[in-house]
Amino acid sequence: MTYSVIGLLAIFVHVIVNFDIIRGKDRVKIPSERDYFLFLISVISYHVTDVLWGILYEHKLTSLVYADTVVYFLLMSFSVMTWMRYALRYMGGKDFFGKIFYRVGQGFFLFQIVTLIVNFFKPIIFHFDENGVYYADVVRYATFLVQMLMYLITSFYSLFSMIKSSGTVKRRHLTIGAFGITMILAITAQLFFPLYPFYSIGYLLGCCLIHTFVMEDEKEEYARELSEAFEREKKQHQELSKAKHLVFTDPLTGLRSKHAYVDAEERLDYRMSTDPNLKFAIAVFDLNDLKSTNDTQGHEMGDEHIVAAGRLICDTFKNSPVYRIGGDEFVAILEGKDYEQRAVLMEEFNARAEKNAACGKVVVSSGISEYKAGEDKTFKKVFSRADKNMYLRKRILKECKVEK
Repeated sequence: MTYSVIGLLAIFVHVIVNFDIIRGKDRVKIPSERDYFLFLISVISYHVTDVLWGILYEHKLTSLVYADTVVYFLLMSFSVMTWMRYALRYMGGKDFFGKIFYRVGQGFFLFQIVTLIVNFFKPIIFHFDENGVYYADVVRYATFLVQMLMYLITSFYSLFSMIKSSGTVKRRHLTIGAFGITMILAITAQLFFPLYPFYSIGYLLGCCLIHTFVMEDEKEEYARELSEAFEREKKQHQELSKAKHLVFTDPLTGLRSKHAYVDAEERLDYRMSTDPNLKFAIAVFDLNDLKSTNDTQGHEMGDEHIVAAGRLICDTFKNSPVYRIGGDEFVAILEGKDYEQRAVLMEEFNARAEKNAACGKVVVSSGISEYKAGEDKTFKKVFSRADKNMYLRKRILKECKVEK
């Protein structure tokens, strides 16, 4: 039972320390974690068989111990293969030697399967006597020596990779090399003391090294890269928003620009085809006598009149977006509260226009038209009616001015 305690402790430590990896959290985001996950599962499975071996051996259940020992050797060789897969891929082992080493790991696993089959007929790895006492045979020692050679290969490969790397990557490669050395020492002890769980101790120490100095480093690096990517995206979004604001804002009046108007037109065209309950009206405005003002008082005064016209429209249609779509042309799109009060607002606006005309201030002509569901198929049709109404109003205001 004492033998099993180390394996049981190792299982608990592996599960606690690597809980996020085992449950699959972020495994897809960190590619090397997939390979490490497979290795980790093979190690934990190995520990399970090691724990069972100690319990079954103590109770002299020879048949079950034999079966467990077969699984034990299979999982041991499988864990070595998965370790080589993880270590070589992590260090970029896509060159000729890396591929060869990986094939060696696969060959070792197949070799172990064959020898275990042979062992059933002729003991070459292990056997039990009539009293249920375990004995190691020659191929067992050969198997451990091959494992030591494979761990030595990954250690040398990691040191070679370390020379070409720097910073935290260099430390990770050094850790992978240290794992190999740890396992070589553990296997050496296991060779001389077959009834002690040195192999389990090696895996316990080695996996703790990998988790602390490789996996955690990778996660921190990934989190840092993710944070930097988020900041870049945030900055790009802010720059895009700023650029969009500049494009969608008229520089002279501060009202919405022609670009914003085209965007609003497209959105309303879409809503007209999808929303049966849509209600809106378009109010079109035109500043009177802008050309005359520019010719007689200069373009600066003309600009002041344009700004005053925009302010006049916004003062009346407080809840509606107002667009400057040309030199002296404006549009307001009325929805909600302004739409419901459109008649009152237009009357108020026209009264101010007439008052301004009487005292020589800025005069703005206006026209409005409501969207007629089922009849109007496009935004432009509604706009066209509003524009005609505006020109009628402009003619009336000019006639009033002439009469005066």
